[in-house]
Parts: sequence; C-alpha cells; structure tokens
Amino acid sequence: MATVSTHKQHVFSVELTDDEITAAAGTSIALGNAEETERTYPMVTTVGEILDSGGVDWATIGAVMQVLSAEVTTT
Repeated sequence: MATVSTHKQHVFSVELTDDEITAAAGTSIALGNAEETERTYPMVTTVGEILDSGGVDWATIGAVMQVLSAEVTTT
C-alpha cells in the first residue's frame, strides 16, 4: 500500500528593514496558534544557504524563486 499525502503552500513576501531582519533572526520562540497546534519558527537565511542545505523541497525552492523573480520584474 502506498502512502498518499497532499499539501498546500502559501507564500507571502515582505520587504524588511535591517532592524526587522535582526529582530527576526534573534527570535527563537514558536509563533502561531497554539490551540490549533500550529507552530512557526522564523528563520533568516540566504537563497544560497537554502539551495546548499538540501533542507527544502523543489516546490519550496520554486516558490522562493517565483517571489524573487516577481520583485526583479516589478522594480
């Protein structure tokens, strides 16, 4: 018997100041809705680190690249 799973992904983009990036990088507490067992841990990283890590799937890499390409074409 094969395992079947489906996932939904939502991608949001925001431009942060240096101070906001520093604050996000310093956060180690879980965010989200605890009553619904949602856990989000902010991470600050570069695209190069994402690609080198092997820690994300192709769909996530594609989502990141889509956001970055949209920023290049609209500026």
